[in-house]
Amino acid sequence: MSIFVSRADVADILAAWGRGDLSAVEVHEWAEMRYWPSDLEVDDEEDEDNSVCREVLHHLDSLDMNLVIQEDIPAMLDFLSTPRGQFSTGYERWDRITKNIDYKKRMMQLREIEPYSPICK
Repeated sequence: MSIFVSRADVADILAAWGRGDLSAVEVHEWAEMRYWPSDLEVDDEEDEDNSVCREVLHHLDSLDMNLVIQEDIPAMLDFLSTPRGQFSTGYERWDRITKNIDYKKRMMQLREIEPYSPICK
């Protein structure tokens, strides 16, 4: 059975998290229930299986390991707004942002916070 997720679905979850309506644990659980690569259908599949929606959903599915926090929401929303057909450009911009994150600092900040604590100890 296929699972359909759109860019709008992911953006809505990110917006709810940003407002405080959802916790990181709830966002992570939402993504885990949907990110099944073999069963996932997205609304923005491009050549070579490139999809902004799939990339951001995968990032949220690994939220605990990637140390994704609310501070990252604007970058994910920006990536989700990448025009169709311009995946590479949007990915390069998003990749630059994620490479500039101080993960050591985040690990220290998140070591007592779920769902990050098992990874950060």
